[in-house]
Amino acid sequence: MNDRDTSDPTPSACPPACAPQPHAPPPAADWRLEQVLDALFMFVGLIGIDGRLRHVNDAALQRADIKREDIIGRPLADSPWFAHSESERARVRSALQSAAAGEIVREEFTVAMAADGLLTVEATFSPLRDDSGAVRELVGCAVDITERKQHRTRVERLTQILRLQSSVNAAVVRIRDRNELLREACRLAVDCGGYHNAALWAVEADNRRARLMFRAGGEGIEIPPEITVSDGSEPDGSLTARALRTGTLCMSDLRHSEPPVGGRTQLLEFGYQSLTALPLVVEGKAVAALSLASLDRSQIDDEHVALLQDIGATLSFALHSHHLQHVADFLQCFDPLTGLAGRTLFIDRLQRVIADDSALSSERAVVTFDVRRLTHVNDSLGRHAGDALLQAVAERLKRDAAGETRAAYLGSGTFALVVPGAQSSEDSIMRLLEEAVFNEPFKLDGRSIRTSCRIGVARYPQDARRGAPLLEYAEAALKRAKDSGEQYLHYQLKMSGELAEQLQLEHQLRDALDNEEFVVFYQPQVDTASGAIVALEALLRWRHPERGIVPPDRFLPVLESTGLIVPVGEWVMRRAIEDTRRWHAGGIRPLRVAVNVAPVQLKRRRFVQSVLALAAGAAPEWAVDIEITESGFLHDVHGVNRDLGELRGAGLRVALDDFGTGYSSLGLLARLEVDTLKIDRTFIAGLPDDARSVTLVSSLVAIASASQLTVVAEGVETQAQFDLLRKIGCHQTQGYLHARPAPFESIAALLPRSASHFA
Repeated sequence: MNDRDTSDPTPSACPPACAPQPHAPPPAADWRLEQVLDALFMFVGLIGIDGRLRHVNDAALQRADIKREDIIGRPLADSPWFAHSESERARVRSALQSAAAGEIVREEFTVAMAADGLLTVEATFSPLRDDSGAVRELVGCAVDITERKQHRTRVERLTQILRLQSSVNAAVVRIRDRNELLREACRLAVDCGGYHNAALWAVEADNRRARLMFRAGGEGIEIPPEITVSDGSEPDGSLTARALRTGTLCMSDLRHSEPPVGGRTQLLEFGYQSLTALPLVVEGKAVAALSLASLDRSQIDDEHVALLQDIGATLSFALHSHHLQHVADFLQCFDPLTGLAGRTLFIDRLQRVIADDSALSSERAVVTFDVRRLTHVNDSLGRHAGDALLQAVAERLKRDAAGETRAAYLGSGTFALVVPGAQSSEDSIMRLLEEAVFNEPFKLDGRSIRTSCRIGVARYPQDARRGAPLLEYAEAALKRAKDSGEQYLHYQLKMSGELAEQLQLEHQLRDALDNEEFVVFYQPQVDTASGAIVALEALLRWRHPERGIVPPDRFLPVLESTGLIVPVGEWVMRRAIEDTRRWHAGGIRPLRVAVNVAPVQLKRRRFVQSVLALAAGAAPEWAVDIEITESGFLHDVHGVNRDLGELRGAGLRVALDDFGTGYSSLGLLARLEVDTLKIDRTFIAGLPDDARSVTLVSSLVAIASASQLTVVAEGVETQAQFDLLRKIGCHQTQGYLHARPAPFESIAALLPRSASHFA
């Protein structure tokens, strides 16, 4: 049990405390007692009143991988158990001094164990007295309470988060002001939630910056007034920026380098152990984030995360309610990006000017103009740069051209203004806009951008005597100017009919999606070597209730210009997947089915995730792939290539459709993340008689094949074209020679059946 000579019970028989003694085998009774103590305690020891260890059980030595001769006779506080922390060593010395003074000391300590790392123990130090009552030795014992403490800590943290959740719920009901609610959320996170530092960030209008609005706690910690929010093309600079970009709760153990945390070194110096960024999402977009720093490094479990997410959902719901009211009030009158009057307020102001008889001494002109190259700026420099350009145009318009009360922003890069009679001639309007707005270059992201405008004009009282029609006619003139390439056009009556027809078509297409009037046709792709159908292309058609099948070139441009192509494109993919399931159930041999993706779909932030989510529903052994056109790469070759690489990594194939009709070079093929090259029908039409067409197509096939791409020729209509394409090594063909695009029922009759279907 101990290292003393048990034959002499007197204190003088004890060896000097500083001299390590050999460990002789204990008698049988002591050996059994030591086994019992090892089973009950992880540490049992005798300690001199000077703090030096005289005896310790084997279990404590083995778990810490300590040799007995290295520890007996030395101060317990300086042992390897406490070498990890000077503060723990000081606490042990203090506890031993108190026990030597006659107290029974019970405290929790953190000890280092070789196999188990740092453990929490509950230790008791008790004095051993002689017959005279004097303290001669100390006995110490310790039990492992690591799991118990972790459980206790977890319950305490969950209790704090539950209290925070309840307080936030009460605040949402009580506080109606948006900013006051967010300020209160910061305070509650510190006062009720147990966090040491809380900060609330709000996303700016450009969606690329977030501004620090409120903070609580964390005295002495420097927080930057602004952080950058990535659009996904560059790494996140902080945990809060990641939460704002992804719209998901993000957590970080500050001891690790990932994910990125701004000011990590400073936070660690102040003793912080973890950081949580809770995004507040309104209408699918993170508008703010609550950043929470904690001194606690305890494990975050699912219940903790669920409670935080519920708090975030509650605050998001409250912000959404505030947002709806604010948006309803503000957007009814003003455009939030430019600060100019919106359509409704502009028409109201225009009508008041017309109604004022004293203002009718001369004619007036309603001018609409667009900002040329806005799409190019958005694609090359980013949407934030395009927004900055619109804001700069608005500022010049308010300062030098029209003033705030006579100008408006109508959206999509289109502005409007009222010009008095003295300045309403064509030359005066052109000079006004060129000199006041577009004469000087615009500074965007450190670059000088020059641009100009196209102009549409309607006049009072010649064209109309009310505000709404005047603006509508000016817009019709602007649309015709953009379509024709003219810089300036005055309204003519026939423009209204064309604009009305366009608007009617947009409404009909929205109804077509709601009423399920769209259908999917399929056209086979045939292997030139075997003549077998190896793939299908899904093609969108519109079955109008009165006009029947509407040609795609009539409605596809409208879908793309209005953004309707996004929900319609997702519908096409869902329908193609449903059809693959039906073919699979009918015994059709598995084929690859390609779905066209428009450039506007490629620009969406969650494009890859949405495609993978939809493609996951495809029938077993079937694959749904995508086809893109060359224009899909123009706005961001690197970003689109990265997304396509992710899709290919998930097993989808990517085809470059209508090759040769856009801007891609042959040299770009080797760098593109595509599997298939589809040669446009315009190159196939001249085969086999036109020598130049034969040379061109042969070269395309050879170069694409050398780049390990599958080559598909579109628009094959004759056997002679097919024979030539097979001869020059084209892998697949598609066109009327094999089959016209047909709906599900008709195309099923052409598809090859699996062998098991005939068994």
